[in-house]
Amino acid sequence: LVTRPDIWAKAQITAFKALANPRTHAAWKAKNSEKLARMSRYGGSVSRSEYFEAAEKGTGLSRVPGLGNLLDHAGAGFNAFGDVARLELFEAMEPMVTAKVAKAVAASGGKIKIGDAEYTKLMERGLTELGEHVSKMTGTVSNARLGIGATQAEIERGLLFAPRYLRSTIGLMSDVFQGNIRGSAARTTMAKMLSGALIYYYGLAAATGQQPKLDPTKGDFLTIELEGNRVGFGGAWISMARTFGKIYKQGEDIID
Repeated sequence: LVTRPDIWAKAQITAFKALANPRTHAAWKAKNSEKLARMSRYGGSVSRSEYFEAAEKGTGLSRVPGLGNLLDHAGAGFNAFGDVARLELFEAMEPMVTAKVAKAVAASGGKIKIGDAEYTKLMERGLTELGEHVSKMTGTVSNARLGIGATQAEIERGLLFAPRYLRSTIGLMSDVFQGNIRGSAARTTMAKMLSGALIYYYGLAAATGQQPKLDPTKGDFLTIELEGNRVGFGGAWISMARTFGKIYKQGEDIID
């Protein structure tokens, strides 16, 4: 939403259509099968939502009369949003990869030429970094690409509600410190996400007449009081904000 609102809107519209009729998501996937296959080749995930997998496997809700159909519709809507967002982001950001590779070609002084083996290698590496970034950016990573087998995946699902989401969040945070395309994209994405969240939170605090809680070292960080309770963003947001806050604080300590 904060990085590409146009893509968010397109994905949201598709999700609502799939929520009403899951067949629309299947039709969209069939229409874009070649594009999805290409994105998947470079690490872009096209997978079933682990949230609904956990709900069905962990509770047996899919066998409850009426609820199974509801889960199908909800799952289709959720998956449609993710698939559309990932594909649109991948295609929108691909020119960035092309531009960076072109810059590397120009800097090589003629050692790398468009179309040769080294150029192809750079493009493949850049597109793979982009595909993996888009997956992390939208909260999912491929277990297969990480070498995680079915048994380990089942164990993780038994211990954690959404291990792929957790892994993608941590991966996105670690990518910030990389110097490649993945790192550049991660820094831009996280900066915009955190900025958008802080602006939204400050607006909520102002609208409710409360003092913003902006100290990442305290438990009330980015929360507002609602009926005697502290309410705020989820764990992923808090983790990212605290990470950047600690980095900033450590930088100040070093300077001092």
